[in-house]
Amino acid sequence: MQGWSVSCRAVIVIILNLTIGVNSNAANGEYQCTVVDLVDTDESGRIRARPDLKGKHLKFSVSRSTGVIIGDLFGNTTQIKPPDIRVIEYGDSEQSFKVMTTYKPYISVDYLEVDEFDRSSKKTFRGMARSLMATGVCE
Repeated sequence: MQGWSVSCRAVIVIILNLTIGVNSNAANGEYQCTVVDLVDTDESGRIRARPDLKGKHLKFSVSRSTGVIIGDLFGNTTQIKPPDIRVIEYGDSEQSFKVMTTYKPYISVDYLEVDEFDRSSKKTFRGMARSLMATGVCE
C-alpha cells in the first residue's frame, strides 16, 4: 500500500467497516444509535425543535475503538480533508464513551457522548454536530 493517499486508506476503512461490522453492537466495539430528539438555536439563541428532521429516523454507528462515525447527522468520514477524530474517553462502569471530531480548514467541532456506564442494553447519548444538538439511544 506504499504510495496510497490517506483518503484512499480512509475509503478502504469505511468500506471494511460497512461490510464487516453491519450487525455488530456495543459488545463488539460498535454502537448502533438512533436519534430521538433534535434541536438547534434560533437567531436569539433560544432552543428550537427541528420539525423538518423530526420523524426521519436518523441513525448512525460509532466505532468504540476509533471514534469513526458512519451515518446520519454525526458521520465524520465524509469530508474531503480527513478530520481529526479523537476518542477522549472509552467509557467503563463509571464513565461515558466520548468522541470529538475536529474539521479543518474552517474549525468546526462535533462531540458525542454515550452513557457506557448504563447497565441496560440501550444507552442514552447526547451530541452536537454543527449547529444541531441531538439526544437518543445506542445499542
